[in-house]
Amino acid sequence: MIDIWHYPLKDDRKLRARVLKVYRDIPHHFNVTHTDGLCWVAVSTSGPVGIDAELKTRKLNARGVVKRYGHRNELKLIEKLSHKKLLTFALRSWVLKEAIGKCCKVGVQQKLFKSIDATKVCSPMKNKTITVGRKKFAIRWIKMKKHYLVTALRIL
Repeated sequence: MIDIWHYPLKDDRKLRARVLKVYRDIPHHFNVTHTDGLCWVAVSTSGPVGIDAELKTRKLNARGVVKRYGHRNELKLIEKLSHKKLLTFALRSWVLKEAIGKCCKVGVQQKLFKSIDATKVCSPMKNKTITVGRKKFAIRWIKMKKHYLVTALRIL
């Protein structure tokens, strides 16, 4: 199970302190993400967890991001997508991969990101279990109006 805590970014230290207070007697893992003045914390008592969020309106070089960090199936997919769908896919894929990277405690790592096939999880967004190497992750998308928000829980 994962608890999600959400606060304005200016209250980041209060949020971390509150999470630590609530879970002080329970073994837990937690991870933090910030974007657009907001902060989310994912807390798990069952295994390592990662969380990431991005604004849906964020501008980026979508084709460049997928080419640099994309799995071979993603590289095939982007050739068929319109510009708008490509941007949506690239943002969702990035959020998913960053959450998994944070769960593995490696952050942004090109080799790891290229091994994650986001095509079955990001388009459309589906809650499911994916395997990366020998590790399994439970992926959970949280519906938000302005953001893509996803958690990755390592299944031990």
